Amino acid sequence: MQIGIMTSIRDYRKNFATMAENGIYSCQLSVPGIHGESEVYPDAADVKKAADEYGIRITALVPAWSGYCNYAYPEMYQTLGLCCPEELYEIRINDYITGGRYAAEIGIPEIMSHFGYMPDDPKNPVHIRVADGIRRIAKEYQSLGLILGMETGEMIPLTLSLLLDEIGESNVGVNFDPANFIINGRAYPTDAMDTLLPRLVSMHIKDAVKPLPGAPKGKEVAVGQGCVDFPALLSMVCGYGHTFDLTIEREISGPAQQLADILHAKQYLESILKDLAPASH
Repeated sequence: MQIGIMTSIRDYRKNFATMAENGIYSCQLSVPGIHGESEVYPDAADVKKAADEYGIRITALVPAWSGYCNYAYPEMYQTLGLCCPEELYEIRINDYITGGRYAAEIGIPEIMSHFGYMPDDPKNPVHIRVADGIRRIAKEYQSLGLILGMETGEMIPLTLSLLLDEIGESNVGVNFDPANFIINGRAYPTDAMDTLLPRLVSMHIKDAVKPLPGAPKGKEVAVGQGCVDFPALLSMVCGYGHTFDLTIEREISGPAQQLADILHAKQYLESILKDLAPASH
């Protein structure tokens, strides 16, 4: 179990160099932009070469989506992942598959992504459509030897757990992001972990504070300054026997402050893991 970060494929060589300079050798790689633009997916062989040169292990790829998307309220309900306008549905399935093929070319084992605010009702037409799309994507990933990690935050934990059973593909699991549950008011992370712990394939280290009265969303903050109980969560993860890398995600403008927050989070995590060491072996 290493501590890594979320970083962008844009300027990947520079990003890998910065990671190595700061003793970070694990990452999830995010692909910005809209699929179809020439700069979205750079040459796979060169990305792999750069990662090898700096000793970076890329644990997951976050693929690009086509079309408009917005994580802000209220457009988040209609624009994220496969919970999108009907005309984008097949295009986005193809986006996920394109990302999977690219990841396989580099040797990245997991595709990690959001899929949107899926209705709880399994008979809802949107629920049925999204579940079918994820199943199709998962089958393609299975043929490529890939895991699909569904990012948490939009669905309540029980809906996500039942959805995994409904999809019925062994290569689909959960990328657990505790902050997203708080930001979206979906669950307390420790309660969510109780439900989803056996299904985890990866995890984000991100913190947040709850929505203020009347506000539709909470706010991300630096790790250790929010509501996430990381000692409790990591005790559960290590106690279960999970060994995946922990990926710090700090979504903030300003690279200097972002790096400072990441390094502080890394130090904080190392202290927690040190205390948990007997339980993690």
